[in-house]
Amino acid sequence: MLGLKEGRTVFEDLNFQTRPFYYGDPWFLAPSIRYYRWRDAQNR
Repeated sequence: MLGLKEGRTVFEDLNFQTRPFYYGDPWFLAPSIRYYRWRDAQNR
């Protein structure tokens, strides 16, 4: 692990697929939390 040759895996060089408009900052979490809180309030 920690940079040793024995710690390498077959997954190390794979590029993972990203999502549109997602650049590593979870900007969508706050609006989605507000939306679900609003939905919960509607069901009372």
